[in-house]
Parts: sequence; C-alpha cells; structure tokens
Amino acid sequence: MAKKKVLTRRFEPIEIRIESEDISELEISEEDKLNGIEKIVLKPVGYPIRLSEHPSSQSDLEIDDKDLFQAYAQDQWVGLNISEGEYLFDQMILPDFAFKIINIIPDTAHHVTIETEFEIIPPIDHNTTQLEKTGFSDIVGNTRAVEKCRVIQEYMTHPDKFGKWSPRNVLFFGKPGTGKTLTARALASECESQILVRKGTALIGLHVGDGANKIHTLFSKARKIAKKHGSAIIFIDEIDAVGLSRSYQMVRGDVVEVSTALLSEMDGISENRGVILISATNNIDLLDPGLRSRFEEEIMFELPENKERIALMQLFLSKIGLDHQVNYQEVSSQLEGWSGRDIKEKLIKIAFHNAIISKKDIITTQDLINIIQKVKKKEDTENPLFS
Repeated sequence: MAKKKVLTRRFEPIEIRIESEDISELEISEEDKLNGIEKIVLKPVGYPIRLSEHPSSQSDLEIDDKDLFQAYAQDQWVGLNISEGEYLFDQMILPDFAFKIINIIPDTAHHVTIETEFEIIPPIDHNTTQLEKTGFSDIVGNTRAVEKCRVIQEYMTHPDKFGKWSPRNVLFFGKPGTGKTLTARALASECESQILVRKGTALIGLHVGDGANKIHTLFSKARKIAKKHGSAIIFIDEIDAVGLSRSYQMVRGDVVEVSTALLSEMDGISENRGVILISATNNIDLLDPGLRSRFEEEIMFELPENKERIALMQLFLSKIGLDHQVNYQEVSSQLEGWSGRDIKEKLIKIAFHNAIISKKDIITTQDLINIIQKVKKKEDTENPLFS
C-alpha cells in the first residue's frame, strides 16, 4: 500500500500574510488561470496526537461564516502545490490542526491560487441516528405507547397549543428488547426531527466536571438544532446508569455530578424550546425518586402477546428474501416471554443463517421450533437455578 504523502511545509505568519493589501483584490496570473485549482474539498481530521483522556470529537469543527473561512484558508495556503489524500495544517488559530484533502477540482490541478474555493465537509455525529427511516407504522404492538408518542409528536409540531402542559421530559420503561429505542427513532422520523442518542454510561466523565459538561453540551447542541430546525430529541438509554436511587448504590461523585446537571437541564436552567428529552430504563423501580419525578410522562413498553408475536415473525420473515412455510400459531405458542428483539435476533436471524449454511431456500415450522428448543436449553444450562 502506497504511503500517504503529508504536507509538512511550515510558514511563519509573515510568510503567509500579505501586508497592507487585500488578498481578494490581487490579480491572478495567466499560469494560475491555466493550472490553478478551482475548488478544494477538505475534511477536518484533528490533531496528529491525541491523549487518551481527550474527547474523541477532536475532528468536529463548525464553520459559521464560509466567506470568513475562505479568506482564512487563502491567507495560509495560497501558493502551495497539493494533491488529493494529502493534509493541510492550520498554523494560526489551531496550530497543527489537520485537514485532509478529499477532492480537488479539476483533478489535474495542483496549485492553490487566490481564486481557489475551499469547502469543508461537515463532521458526522456518530451519536446522531442516520438509520433507515422508521415510522409508527413499523412498530408492532405497544399501541398505548404509540398513542402517547403521537401526543409528543403533536407538541413538537404545534408547541404553542400546549403552553405550560408540554411533555418535555418523557420516560420509556419496560423489559429489554420491547421497542423503546425503535419508538424514539420512529417519533423523530415522524416529526422529521434530529435525534441525539446517548448511553447513560457514556455520560460519566473521567475527571471532575467532565460528566456535567457532557450533559450541558448535549442540551446546548439540541437547543441549536431546535432553533434551526424547529425541534430536536435527546434520547438517553439506560438512564439508571446515572440516575440509580441511592438506596441501591454507594454515592459516587462522578455519577452525582451527571445526575445533578441532568436535573438542572430538566428543570429548565435554559429554555429548551422544541427540545424533548426521552430517557429509557429496564428497571424503573431502581430510579432515584427525585429524577423520576421530573418526567411528566411515563410510557410503558410490554412484551408482545400472541397476536403481536405472529405479526413480528411475519414482518421479519418478509425481509429475509427466503420462502417460508410456517404455522405461526404453533411457533408463537412457544415464544411466550420473548421480546421483539429476541424473536428477530435469536429466532429469525438464526433461521436465516442456518438456511444459508445448509443451502436451503425455504424456512419451515420445524426449523423455527428446533431453534427455540436450542435457545431454551442453552438458557436452562446457563441458569440452572431457574430451570
């Protein structure tokens, strides 16, 4: 594999600035017109060295004024000869901050001129869902939970209708795999809103103040999104990681500071217009009473019943691209206590993989029953006290 070439040329400020003259007013030479780059697409990639305690979002860079960045980039990089895949280093405000050259237009050009346009690829928020669109129609079961989510949808689209009665802080609770995260995604999709997803454990910092800062930064980002797009959803999964009742844990300073910061945001330390906080837990009774009291709405998610288990099997089997001859009632009778996730991951996915391995083009009732029996046998072996 060819080694990437990195631009290491260094400039003193006096060498990259044009004194007493506006760079935008300079005339471009005929050579630059012929050989100069028209446009450079850059991706912020951060610093060459990052200490482990530093946040992983070091490559996040927001450009509020494109014209200002254009002048800033020209001031540093005009005159360089570059190629795709190389790096440009900032030498002014963020010394040694790197930008990877993703694309050059035209691809035959290499010279940066005063007419070269600079474009920044916006950073990807890996905690923001970019998944396939999911709506309420994709949810099987939990009818009451969906109905309550439609109230939240109405608030997000017509907030003035609710006044002081807005459902701003909502708690999803229920057994694992019952659709809490899926429903939050569906709500965001129905509202055409951006959703910021965080695990409770990811909000605990390494040092004093880190956790509280993560909470305030999260809400600040949501407020910016809501101000620009009208609404935003924060989804904190496993909220009990930072909101466990003190009756069940020793008081830890790092956890207390997160819960304290979260309570202040929920109480409206800043106006969160258009921002909905949805938290999820598998163990609602373990939550701190003070935190639980802040949620205006608690929405319960239940395990699927027989009719819903059949609908889930039909839905998942329809998406795997294989024929199936299944007595759904017979199979469903053996799935009591299984969640929707269990049916998908432990049953249908395994059946699909088995069919691929054995080169079968059809899934039968017996195939599914055999898998269920193996799963139950394994669970009994791993939990002998409950067998």
